[in-house]
Amino acid sequence: MYSRKSREPRKRPQSQGGLRDCTRQLEPQSDANKTSAELHMQRSLDLHRKNDNVEGIAQVSGNLGQLYMDTGRATEAAGLITDAYETVKKMGNQVSIQYAAMNMGLLADRNGKPEEAVAWYTCE
Repeated sequence: MYSRKSREPRKRPQSQGGLRDCTRQLEPQSDANKTSAELHMQRSLDLHRKNDNVEGIAQVSGNLGQLYMDTGRATEAAGLITDAYETVKKMGNQVSIQYAAMNMGLLADRNGKPEEAVAWYTCE
């Protein structure tokens, strides 16, 4: 990037995000943050169930399942992720189906089944 008046490179403004901020987002979350996230997702799931919001239930179930995978709660994760996939499949929303299939692939991969994971990642 050059300025119009000269051939000197333009100075970039101070970071408004950028690599440093992206790297910070990739750092592992603390146990306190995970606990807080779980509480909020449980509350959200309860509200979606109370209001019979099937799409919301599926979305939050998938997210909570991911959190459970990250915290070593594989059995709980499997139940939520499988339920979420079955729910969105019945709804027919292709975008939601792809997200749920991705979660199924992550679950298979975490359970040491890479071939099954690939099948989930490439499902149509």
